Amino acid sequence: MNRLGLSPADQTVVSDHLVSYPQLSDMREPIHPNIDNRTLVKIPKRLHEAADEISRINASVFLNPSNVLTGEGQFNSPELEPLHTWRAEGSHLEKAAVFQQLPRILREYSDYLQLVLRILRRRDFPLPSRQQLLRIRLLEIVRCATGKPNYAPIADLLTAALHATGQQKTVEPDQLKLEYHRNPQLVMLAMQADAGVENERAPVPAKRSTSELQRRLRKIPAAPLSRI
Repeated sequence: MNRLGLSPADQTVVSDHLVSYPQLSDMREPIHPNIDNRTLVKIPKRLHEAADEISRINASVFLNPSNVLTGEGQFNSPELEPLHTWRAEGSHLEKAAVFQQLPRILREYSDYLQLVLRILRRRDFPLPSRQQLLRIRLLEIVRCATGKPNYAPIADLLTAALHATGQQKTVEPDQLKLEYHRNPQLVMLAMQADAGVENERAPVPAKRSTSELQRRLRKIPAAPLSRI
């Protein structure tokens, strides 16, 4: 790893990522971790329906936010203490305007969500796996530190991390190059994504400890400079 020219701090980050890599899923990520796709695709319609319902509510002279929050008379009742607080704070006009605009905001958000879901559910738009995001994240960390992604040595390190936990898989430099350049947005997503593994289902096999994996990674021969 030293041949990459990383600082001690960057070496620690890369080492931690390599230790966590075998534990991550290589299955395509769901669009949302807690909402299934069937439910997601129904949400835009529900938002439009909610917007229509709020528009009908706001059309009532007794429920219209502008009338209630700026009005007098019965709206001065002690039972409406929160409204008095908003008036005292001077925020009642702002809230009234927001409540009036809520139907429009919901419709626009519904249209946005429907469009994004349509793109994400296309067969030609595969979502990344947690392992893929970490691979891209590693390449970007190394690129920022050294000026280039260094595909070959990173591929060697990732392969060694898999082998150290009993997974007989090989990561190829060409695979990394393709992933890294295919979609620039994935690089940004990878840097923002949580690389933690506390919620992952696949633990490292008990027979191999983290310290053993770290020892084996340190013993990996440096890649020839021609491959970097």
